[in-house]
Amino acid sequence: MTPPFLEQPPPAPSPIPTAGSTRPAVGKLNGGQIAMLLAVSLIGTLALSIAATLIGLHVFDWQPGGIGLLLASLLTQPFLLIGACYLFAIHRWNLTWSDLGLRPVAVKWFFIAFGAWLLSMPVIGGLKTLADWALGTPDSNPYAEFIDPSIIDNPAAAVLIVFLGGIAVPFAEELLFRGLLYPWLRSRLNLILAIALSAVFFSLLHLQLVVLLPILFMGAVLALLREKSGSIWPPMTYHALQNTVTFVILLTGVA
Repeated sequence: MTPPFLEQPPPAPSPIPTAGSTRPAVGKLNGGQIAMLLAVSLIGTLALSIAATLIGLHVFDWQPGGIGLLLASLLTQPFLLIGACYLFAIHRWNLTWSDLGLRPVAVKWFFIAFGAWLLSMPVIGGLKTLADWALGTPDSNPYAEFIDPSIIDNPAAAVLIVFLGGIAVPFAEELLFRGLLYPWLRSRLNLILAIALSAVFFSLLHLQLVVLLPILFMGAVLALLREKSGSIWPPMTYHALQNTVTFVILLTGVA
């Protein structure tokens, strides 16, 4: 028996959780539960967005291709994704927000996320150019059709679009894909397969072929940030930077 004075004290808990510490709680879910949550989130988002669009066309006299259609989509997606995560993962399956990656993280990870975003911009641009070349759609923008020049006369709508598309949507998508799906895959697969599959599922949310390759690459980077930091805040930072800059450039160009 070891004398008490020779016993080693237990190590102090780390204030920054590792990726592995997020896996057991989410990993206890079965495939059916994950599939149901994904189906409710993705199909529900599409259905609610269509319903909001039809209501807007009828009640608010939105025009096809107008900013109202984009606002309908940007408003419904975060509501559905966050709501589905709460209703199932938190309320029914007794997980916590911390289990879904809403954990404190060292400040350095925000700088790492920013650096990763800067370094990946040429890759994303190159993949987009390659897709445009392969599809014969030079300099295409799949979101431009939802913006008309009248946006210059409605700065409030422009600010709302940037906030929803640049902050709310990335937060909701990170909660579902890197907060729930990725750690569940990681609890069953090795690092490469978990990153690859989570990126594929993430790309299915963006149905335009021209952005498929950039989204796949972006999904892999986001999953790696989640793996190394143990939190969804770094990938959310990267995602928010990418979306915000994209929407600002899009709106500025249209205006």
